[in-house]
Amino acid sequence: MKPASATWSAILSCAAGVFAFSCAWHESRALLQVDVAADAGEIRFSTARCDGRSDPVDTYLLAVVEELTNDSVREKCTVTRVAMSDRILPRSWRMGDSVPGFVIEGCDPLPAGSYLVSVRGSGRLGSRSFRVTTDGQVLTTSRPCP
Repeated sequence: MKPASATWSAILSCAAGVFAFSCAWHESRALLQVDVAADAGEIRFSTARCDGRSDPVDTYLLAVVEELTNDSVREKCTVTRVAMSDRILPRSWRMGDSVPGFVIEGCDPLPAGSYLVSVRGSGRLGSRSFRVTTDGQVLTTSRPCP
């Protein structure tokens, strides 16, 4: 296998202590699509499989960080499945909404800025960069799938 460049998703997962052994994920292994949209003044995240399969993704982690510089991020929202729960994060989740079986940390409304959302589920990962404008619009700045 060729050496792989680490993606933000892998870096964030490593920083969070989740699957630290997988820090060398190559971007082509990111098989979860993450969509980001404004929804009545709030932000909604949706996940799907990049391969088009319709079976649900067992999403157990969603993290949003603010990109401060190329080398610096600040955690803004983390949604993590609690131990012993078999719940999955809904395919579409509005930031800040409670979800049974998950611990939600942060997740306050996002001010204007640049962000990255990362998800893990079904042995796969996905991420999407986006910007929030001063008027609350959400603009994605990366492709949904590699």
